[in-house]
Amino acid sequence: MIDPINFIGEKIRKDADAVDMETSVIFSFCRKYDIQSYISLGIVSDKLGKEILPVDRRIKILKDCAKDLKEWLEQNI
Repeated sequence: MIDPINFIGEKIRKDADAVDMETSVIFSFCRKYDIQSYISLGIVSDKLGKEILPVDRRIKILKDCAKDLKEWLEQNI
């Protein structure tokens, strides 16, 4: 069985790594129903304080991840 945290986290990391190897990705699952199924995504700035990904790109990543998580839950729960 696929671990949803690793499944979604790996997708986020691949996207972030394409932008900057120093990117830190923070994601967490919060309660929905009786399981951890709500994802939130934060991408911190690099060492120089630059914004690594523009807001619209972050929103797209979050939407893509939420869609993937929903599909995973439908198949595995």
